[in-house]
Formats: sequence, structure tokens, C-alpha cells
Amino acid sequence: PARQLSNLFLDMVERDLPPLVQSFQFRRLAAGETLWQEGENCPGIAFVVAGELEARKKNEFGSGQVVIGRIRPGSLAGENALFGDPEADCSLRARKDSALLLLERESFERICREYPDTALKLLRSMMAMLSLRMRHMSQRLTTLF
Repeated sequence: PARQLSNLFLDMVERDLPPLVQSFQFRRLAAGETLWQEGENCPGIAFVVAGELEARKKNEFGSGQVVIGRIRPGSLAGENALFGDPEADCSLRARKDSALLLLERESFERICREYPDTALKLLRSMMAMLSLRMRHMSQRLTTLF
């Protein structure tokens, strides 16, 4: 787990940590437990420390859900809640027992106001993680077509 955390806190120095420790919430999910449902208000971003989550989307008939991705340790989910629409565009469910760090939008905005240097470092780390995810998605799509 410590190695996974290093992705998120890569550029941090000791003075950056107190506001982050106060702002992140630790959460455990049992296998099969849902963090949030598609269409619900997503409270913030989830950083997977251990375990694995499944991103699920309602099928076109509304009668079931399709797994559209897996979120493993070192990855983020729910970034739209911080940067855009707070409505969850998919459901997140624990595939295995999982441990997460959650950062709610209000806490993130407080860090931005009160600790702008720390917020910038956190944003850089999150954007690097999201960029890597986009690169992997592009590679997967090229194998399909």
C-alpha cells in the first residue's frame, strides 16, 4: 500500500502532509459492496490503496450492468466530482476487499484555497495518473480496431 500512495504524494514534502491527512478519509469496502451508484451524487474522488473496484454502467435496456473497467491500486475514480459534474457516470463496486482514500470536493476546494502549493502538487499527481489511464485506454482501443 505505501508504494501505491507514493503515486499520489509523489512531489510532497513534509509540510504538505498535514492538510492532506486531515482532508482524506480512509474507507474499507468488502467484496461486493458498492461505493456509489450511477446517477447518484458522487461525493469526491477515490484513490484505491488496496483491492480492486469495478466500474459498472447500466446496459441500454436498463435491466442490468456491464463492467466497463477495473480500478486497481494506485488508480483514481470519481474525478468528475472534483473537476466537473458531481453525478456519477458509472457505479463503483468492490470486486475484492478494498481500501480507499476519499477526497470530497469541499475538502479539495479548501486545500486549493488554504494550501495552493500543496493543491498544485496533488493536481499534478492526479493528472499524471489520469493521463496514464488515458494512454492505456487508447492502447486497448487500438487493439480492438
